[in-house]
Amino acid sequence: LPAATLAQGSHALVVDGSSCLSRQCERAYLAHFPVRSPGQYAAKVAIHRLQYFAMTERDPSWGFHYADPFELLKKDPECFATDFREAAARYALTPDEMAVEPRIIEDSVEYLGDPIEYTPPCNDGARPLTALLPYSESLARHHASLRAEVDAQRAWRSGAEAAVVSLEASLEEIRQSRRYRLGDFLARTWWLATHSRSAVAWISQRVGSRSQPPTPG
Repeated sequence: LPAATLAQGSHALVVDGSSCLSRQCERAYLAHFPVRSPGQYAAKVAIHRLQYFAMTERDPSWGFHYADPFELLKKDPECFATDFREAAARYALTPDEMAVEPRIIEDSVEYLGDPIEYTPPCNDGARPLTALLPYSESLARHHASLRAEVDAQRAWRSGAEAAVVSLEASLEEIRQSRRYRLGDFLARTWWLATHSRSAVAWISQRVGSRSQPPTPG
């Protein structure tokens, strides 16, 4: 389906903005253990909480179950590790469900596979650090890229503002030059207008006196 997407957390299929109805399968079971060790849980809480912080638009209810563990991990990592089993038993419970006393059933599944050969041994205490360092590096590189883009936009804006100021100064200089030329033109026109009257009258007088016939004696 081209318009189908997975909802946040991959817990629902969304088609055209609406969640599809789920169908329960009586013969299929999914055993999911989101909390497997103190180190894995600490890495999971830290990474997911930071990812939600980095979202510009998100539903406030998303990742609610990471909020309190994240604060505890910041303040007291030792207490976080000590309360690991309790956190696993109450994982993702809403505040209204916290009053329920969880019941742990020891019913492990017998491992029937071959000895593990390709999975390297893991230092559980180092898992939060090994998970956070790559994510922190990614955030730092992304921040640097955004900072470079912002700096480039600021430089362009500064150059554009300087160009506008220069253009306005040039326009003002042109206005002032035109005002001076117009003023000079008006002054010359006024001088000619005022002096031409007397000049024309004097010329007319001279021409008129010469054109008159001599008086007989």
